[in-house]
Amino acid sequence: MHTYKLRQKIRANVLNTIVADPRFVGCVDYGSASEGRDDEWSDIDLAFFVRDESLDEINRHWKSWASQFGTPLLMYMTKFDHPWVVYEAEPIPLRADFAFHPESKLDMLLDWPNSPISVEAMVLYDNTGGRLTQIVSQIVGQDLGPQDLQQTFERVCGDFWYYMLRIEARIRRGELWGAAWQFSEIVIVNLCALLRIQHHALERFRGSDPTVGIAKVITPEQLHRLNRCVTGPNEDELRRVLIEAAQLGREVCGAIVKQHKWEWPEQLAIQVTELNRTALTSQDVIALYDGAAERYDELVESTNYIGPNWFSRQLKTISLPPDLHFLDCGCANGINAKAMLKNYPEATAVGIDISPKMVNAASQTDLYKELFTHDLSHPLSFLPPDKFDLVIAFGCLEFLTSPQAFLGEMHRVLRKNGEWMLSLQLYVEGRADAPRMMRSGTVIHHAYSEAEISRMITTAGLDLISTEEVVGYTGGAPCPYLMVQGRKR
Repeated sequence: MHTYKLRQKIRANVLNTIVADPRFVGCVDYGSASEGRDDEWSDIDLAFFVRDESLDEINRHWKSWASQFGTPLLMYMTKFDHPWVVYEAEPIPLRADFAFHPESKLDMLLDWPNSPISVEAMVLYDNTGGRLTQIVSQIVGQDLGPQDLQQTFERVCGDFWYYMLRIEARIRRGELWGAAWQFSEIVIVNLCALLRIQHHALERFRGSDPTVGIAKVITPEQLHRLNRCVTGPNEDELRRVLIEAAQLGREVCGAIVKQHKWEWPEQLAIQVTELNRTALTSQDVIALYDGAAERYDELVESTNYIGPNWFSRQLKTISLPPDLHFLDCGCANGINAKAMLKNYPEATAVGIDISPKMVNAASQTDLYKELFTHDLSHPLSFLPPDKFDLVIAFGCLEFLTSPQAFLGEMHRVLRKNGEWMLSLQLYVEGRADAPRMMRSGTVIHHAYSEAEISRMITTAGLDLISTEEVVGYTGGAPCPYLMVQGRKR
């Protein structure tokens, strides 16, 4: 039977059944039909009021009761403790949302987010002496807009930015599927709610999904941008839609507060947006070093890159066990491991690089026991704690928004009294050659002052032994580095 005809038949049969059953005292349509919004694809939404002493019995046997109205394909109790059924129909199965309530709680209807067009549209059966009809008459045509618009904005805006930040944490844990789900199911829903507030489209705000009909509410330009917030299956695509949603969210929030003179978490919004911008930059870093992998030795020489020579020199200033375990972060093609194994031929080397082509080049050298393609802005969860006698990271930390998390991971994987060596791009206020930020094409380099570097190292629980300002490389303009060396406490 066609879905629409079966819907009409089941409604009629249900009403005939409950009228003949003394346990039932009332029935209301709490769905779109009572508000004049139903169509041929709508489901059945019926709530039944039963005598209090009969409620447990009905709840125990609801499946057999519901089975008499059609061929059920699915029957289950939802998280709302309401029985839902799917009946066989063509061209699509018919959904039926049932709910059973005690007669003593008729007044609960006053709190339902329903606005029926008439009493008759909602009340299908009343054997309560008219009490059900009288209660429903109080909610006919009621306003379902926000009861407190400012409070509603604070909640929706808060959820939007809170979950944007929560998604960032899930991405960093490697939970991409869960992050994408939260973006689609929570962030986008709240973004649509913000758009409704901006455009004063609040008629059924408390009683409906804000995404329903959103295309008819917003501007064509906003719809175009909202369409770009459909995420793909990988981190790169998720980052891009997060940036799109963050930019649109900032604009909408800004427009709302400008109109109403309210407050909103603007600084958090800026930070969340930049977190995603910077993470997306990782893809640019990959492209940069993938492109340099085949001629990396040549580039090191032509730009006078100091990392390998400085490392070779510093190795002579420390004492390490002959069979040390060595972690090479930003290993490139193995250029630093060559110096390590020249001085410590029994060492065991592990390498990490963000560039798959660099990792492939390093694998051809047979210098490393293990190699990992990994972004250092994410935890080194694949490495055990207290494993390494020496950790180095040259020419890579400037690509991180904040190296603090990496320093914490370095502390975790170092053995007690383990040695470490790093390079960080140096920022000096007032010096044109040492800016806070610079670019290599689309790749952003972040620089830090010597005081900031010292503070980050101390915060990570590491001892700083020495620092040295050097010219890191001379490709284009000279780039100042602070080379730092220390030990785990």
